[in-house]
Amino acid sequence: MIVMFPAFVALGENYPYAELHNRMADIVDLTDSKWFLDLYSDVYKGLDANRLSESAYDPHPNEEAHRLAGVAIGQFLMKNGLLDIDSIPVTGVVSPSPDVVGD
Repeated sequence: MIVMFPAFVALGENYPYAELHNRMADIVDLTDSKWFLDLYSDVYKGLDANRLSESAYDPHPNEEAHRLAGVAIGQFLMKNGLLDIDSIPVTGVVSPSPDVVGD
């Protein structure tokens, strides 16, 4: 499974690395696309990058970004029959915290 995290900068329509994500998706499509999860387009697009990174000096994903990624990965695995939903406790719907939604 390939999970592609974005660079946590300008996660909106003008994301500077969108073409790289598109190229990666094209490469994976040549094999088996059910094994590729692009967290930019599927999770983070349009969210506030500043509220998802560790700090202005450290653009690595913070706790909230990792939480969203974990949920997305779990949902992806279940959707593709790679994880049995009955084998794990699932509670409620998870969405971004209100403070990370972009303007």
